[in-house]
Amino acid sequence: MTKEQINSYTLRISEANESQYVVILHEILIDFLDEAIIRLQNNQLDEYLILMKKCQRINAELRNQMNTQVQEGRILIREYDKVGSMLVKGILRKELEPTESAKNMLGKLKPGFVELSKKDQSSPILGNTQKVYEGLTYGRGAKNETYIDGGSSGRGFTV
Repeated sequence: MTKEQINSYTLRISEANESQYVVILHEILIDFLDEAIIRLQNNQLDEYLILMKKCQRINAELRNQMNTQVQEGRILIREYDKVGSMLVKGILRKELEPTESAKNMLGKLKPGFVELSKKDQSSPILGNTQKVYEGLTYGRGAKNETYIDGGSSGRGFTV
């Protein structure tokens, strides 16, 4: 993953509510799986295994975000468990099929969360962050980001 992608995901996570966070996690996981597939096709097994371990951690985070109090949440947990087992098979066998299957399954789960995130008007998970405004200025095509404090000097943990 490039530094620009990491910065973009970081910015989006800092402004995301819970459902948007799940969508972002899906996107990150699918990006890592794409990269892992390329590494495996190029026979770069060490990099493949590192990426697959990251995928396992993100899948575990997705699983933990599900609400076990409702039936849909319990069903989704089982789906993420299936993705997790596919990731393990991909790691152990070092084959494309389980990795691609995990990516396909996540691709089917993501649209539902995208729709849910459009309807979700809850506040951001990280409520005590700075606002970031970005845009092109008169520099040579460079993107400048400006952080506006908004008069809140109480950033960080408060009691």
